[in-house]
Amino acid sequence: MTTGIVGTAAGAAIGAAAAGIPAAVVGGVAGGVAGGLAGTAFGAGDSLGTPTEFVLPNVTEPDAAALKLQAGEEYARLAMEQPAAATAAVDAVVAAPQLADQVTAQAVAAREATLAQPGGEQVIAGLDAAAVELNHAFGPVAGMVGEALAAGRDGLAV
Repeated sequence: MTTGIVGTAAGAAIGAAAAGIPAAVVGGVAGGVAGGLAGTAFGAGDSLGTPTEFVLPNVTEPDAAALKLQAGEEYARLAMEQPAAATAAVDAVVAAPQLADQVTAQAVAAREATLAQPGGEQVIAGLDAAAVELNHAFGPVAGMVGEALAAGRDGLAV
């Protein structure tokens, strides 16, 4: 019974990831980093399970003006050297909000489908709790990445 719920949630997540490759890449990187940190902390030859402490570097706030300028300069260079690639870059930037909306809609549908299953509320509660913890861990950096991407988009003058 529970495997059906997990299968539904996993299938929905896979479908959302397939439609939203950029989101999947970001999620995969975040998951890989978290897994690597956890694996190193608890499995690096330590048979006692004693956690290893990490000191993560401080991440500086993105300089939006500098990123916007750099993106504009790189786009101008690309437009001169490879016009088709420049057009594809602009097309991707223009399509990104619609793609994000589609991924969000698929995630909402997956959540609703999971909630409709017996035991789905427990699965969603667990996923929600994990999302809160991930947001605490990665939210600030994700926000900075979003600011940097927005500055790059603005540099393309789309």
